Amino acid sequence: MCLPWLAAQHVQAQSLTNTGSLTFGSFTTTGAGTVTVTPAGSRTVSGLAWLLASGSGSTGATFTLKGKPNTVYALTFSANGSALLSDGAGHSMALQAFTHDAGITPITSQNGTAQFKVGATLSIGQSLPRGAYSGTFNVTVNYQ
Repeated sequence: MCLPWLAAQHVQAQSLTNTGSLTFGSFTTTGAGTVTVTPAGSRTVSGLAWLLASGSGSTGATFTLKGKPNTVYALTFSANGSALLSDGAGHSMALQAFTHDAGITPITSQNGTAQFKVGATLSIGQSLPRGAYSGTFNVTVNYQ
C-alpha cells in the first residue's frame, strides 16, 4: 500500500487596516466626466467636470498591512464599476481604474509590515444632484 505524501505550509496571518480615506474633494459638472485621484492625492478631471478649490481636498486611501516578513504580495481591487459612491437617495457614481504606490513587486518589511496608498477614477454620470457621496471598495492582499 502506498500512501501519498502531504505537505502544508503555515503562513502568518495577515491584517489590512484602512488608516485614511480616498477623497475626491469638491468638483462640479455640467454633464458626464471623471475625477481621478492619484495615490499621492493629486487630482485631474476629464469630460464636463471641473475641480473646485473650496471644500475638502483630495487624498489617496492609506492602508497598513501586517503579516509575513520579507514576503512579496499582490494587490487586487474591486472590479471596475462595482464599487459605488452613493448619496443615499438613489444616485451613485462608479469607481474604476484603481492604482497604488506599493511598486511593481511589493514586499513586506523585515517586521512584516507595509504601507501603501490607493487612488482611483470616479465616473460621473449626466445630471447627478449635488451633495455628499460615500461608499466602500475592496482591497485584497495575496502573498506570492
